[in-house]
Amino acid sequence: AAPACVLAVIAAAVVLGLGTVIAEGPNYVHEDARISGKEIHFFDDGGEHVTVILGDFRLTIGRRVVSGRDAVMWIRTSTIGRLERNEITVYVSGEAKVVEPDGSTTTDRTMLVKVYQQGRLSASGRVSRQPLIDFPLYRAALAARGAEPARPKAATRPADRAGPELIRTTTRPATRPDALRRPRKPKKRAEPWIYEPVTLRADRFTSRQTGKGPDRRRATVARGNVYLSQG
Repeated sequence: AAPACVLAVIAAAVVLGLGTVIAEGPNYVHEDARISGKEIHFFDDGGEHVTVILGDFRLTIGRRVVSGRDAVMWIRTSTIGRLERNEITVYVSGEAKVVEPDGSTTTDRTMLVKVYQQGRLSASGRVSRQPLIDFPLYRAALAARGAEPARPKAATRPADRAGPELIRTTTRPATRPDALRRPRKPKKRAEPWIYEPVTLRADRFTSRQTGKGPDRRRATVARGNVYLSQG
């Protein structure tokens, strides 16, 4: 029998420019999930809970890892009694990679991954609530998600809500996403040092050592008709 949560590779529509679509069966993985990235932006669009992760994206569910440069996630939580189950759809852009518990690996330029997870869900990274509805990455993810095969509806469906009840995050504010893509201005080069000879004259010089260890210094004292010039 196939193991739970095997990520199968499906050919994508060429017109969308999508590298790989990975579909997931209805079996739930009973593992905690952790999302991480440099910037994490949460917002709602059309009643759906959307998470955009910019930079060093990583989703870890037990021993399964989905990673890439950037990602867009849709998370829908179903409640059955006291149990909460998350249906996680992930669009990964740039160096997309999936590693299974047995070590098998799938890589591509882009991927669409769906995972059904039961357990705690947490996230870490700089967070904002800025809606990125017109952000190019999100628009590309919407187009890729439109290529998914429709899943038949169950006869009885538990109550759903847009997102998980608890996503624990760090509290540092995220920078604007357009700032992440803006090239940095080159630093102004410092003026080169100019070395010129120094002339020091005096009637009498005395020298002594002060301090110990790294603070040790040698001080020279000039007395009588002192003359100092440079250049």
